[in-house]
Amino acid sequence: MHSPSHLLKRGRIYHFRRRIPRLSTGNTYIQTSLGTSDEVKASILSARLRVEMDKLMSGFILLTEPLSDTQVSQYFNVVLSDMLQTTDRQNRMARMSGRFRERDEFCARVRAIALKSLIEDGIRDNLPPKRIDPAWTKDELETAVRMYRLEAEAIKGADANERINTIHEAVNGLKVSGLEHRAQLREATLIAKYKAQQSIFSSERVSVLDLN
Repeated sequence: MHSPSHLLKRGRIYHFRRRIPRLSTGNTYIQTSLGTSDEVKASILSARLRVEMDKLMSGFILLTEPLSDTQVSQYFNVVLSDMLQTTDRQNRMARMSGRFRERDEFCARVRAIALKSLIEDGIRDNLPPKRIDPAWTKDELETAVRMYRLEAEAIKGADANERINTIHEAVNGLKVSGLEHRAQLREATLIAKYKAQQSIFSSERVSVLDLN
């Protein structure tokens, strides 16, 4: 029996079973008996083991050297260039076809707020309260919350991971190695997307990495 809590039942006894990301492959797992046949007790013990294991894994993750500023910058510039072109094309089509409305401008500004929050506050389940404008209507608030969730889900999704892998390998000649590298490239992707979104409201062009 398998479950999201990493429980495995053998006979009457529950076991904790979990693969270590990046450090084990195939069918290599850490497994230990929880010494109980009670599912509730086993779930509690499993949760405690997950917490301790996450702490241990965090130490392993940092054993790998982070990507250099040059590597991240090279990746960023490629992503930014592509996003600026895409944003320019979409914005031009909307403006020149007469489809750009006041609500579209609001959505563009809210998307920038969502991206800035993801960069500065980290990826969360919901838009942090401090990012909410008290002047927003109920409909505008719902739009902002929805856009935040869409952006948060998108950057964590399989498509985004595949794109990050492809661009990083093409630009730097390396595969993404470890969770820290992915976090660095994910952050660079969000910054590029944020700056491309800002370009809708500015005539200035952005071409260099600026984290400030």
